Amino acid sequence: MGMTHLWYTCCIDTKNVPSLDVAVMPSYEGHITSKMHGDTFAIMAASQHPKEAFDVYAYMLGVGAQDLYGVYGGLPARTSQQAAFFKGLDEKFTPNKIVWQVFLDMIPYLDAPNHELGLPNNAKANDAFAKLGSALRASGDLDLEKTYADFVKQLNQIYGEK
Repeated sequence: MGMTHLWYTCCIDTKNVPSLDVAVMPSYEGHITSKMHGDTFAIMAASQHPKEAFDVYAYMLGVGAQDLYGVYGGLPARTSQQAAFFKGLDEKFTPNKIVWQVFLDMIPYLDAPNHELGLPNNAKANDAFAKLGSALRASGDLDLEKTYADFVKQLNQIYGEK
């Protein structure tokens, strides 16, 4: 089992992963949380080619949307494009019968604050998270309560630095 985002379906090689399914993350103290990445695009005021940039943006949201969603694996925000997106995933992962509705049903449970919001000393915090993940994967006899308490203390220190 692995925890990842829906967009990662773009990167799964079905020859190496012939069996796939999805599920809601387990709850913690009765609460479930859904992580979501929200990618946005902007045309800067100083752009040397704003018309051309807008043309590309319009293509990405219109005619080219379906192909791009397949490449990047991102769930279309436009509900009118979601059925075709999931149909493409069904075709990619056939014969698996995956209930993609899970991802739509989890939208009301987005993490708040979102994990991509700016945080103080974000690079240090990300490093601490990476080290924690490595320790969790590498040690079968880790004292989870102590590890968690130490990690929270470390994050509080990192976030409190000026």
